[in-house]
Amino acid sequence: MSQQHFSPTFEALTAAGARWFQLAYAVNDLAAAQRFFQHVLGVPRFFVIKDIQFRAYTYRGQPACCRQHVAFGYAGPLQIELMQPLEGENSLTAFLRQRGPGVHHLGLEVEDLDRALQALQSQLSAGEGSLGEERGGTVSVIESGIAGQGTRFAFLDTLASSGTYLELVALDEENRALFERIRRGDF
Repeated sequence: MSQQHFSPTFEALTAAGARWFQLAYAVNDLAAAQRFFQHVLGVPRFFVIKDIQFRAYTYRGQPACCRQHVAFGYAGPLQIELMQPLEGENSLTAFLRQRGPGVHHLGLEVEDLDRALQALQSQLSAGEGSLGEERGGTVSVIESGIAGQGTRFAFLDTLASSGTYLELVALDEENRALFERIRRGDF
């Protein structure tokens, strides 16, 4: 039996408590995207939040506006997030303008956002990991903010190397409970 080996970058993230949980899509039409995921891919239902805004939101290091409609559903244990922009220049609007609808980000839940970012940066600084093709470098947070009472998130700029962003998110209890209800279909 062969032993499975992970990249140093992934090992640093999992050591900091990261786990895969989300696949997120940038869409122009939330209702049409929901229909596609339900009828073609079998996602049973979506929980929709209209006109969501984030606190302490930054894009490319500057305070910014980000308003969007979002829909959350589950395909087994994997959360599917659909995002339709409403206002503001942010990674979502830039992604749609440059690439059109598609996979915007892969989401990893972390216990402590600062600890995860620090662990990742330590790994990169030591030249032992990468967020692209070359080893080393720095963690480039393209946007960050707070959702709900205290769910903190940071999007890492991995677009050039992977075609998608990587989101690290530290869920507060309110959002963790909401996601569990959505997963069970209790809404």
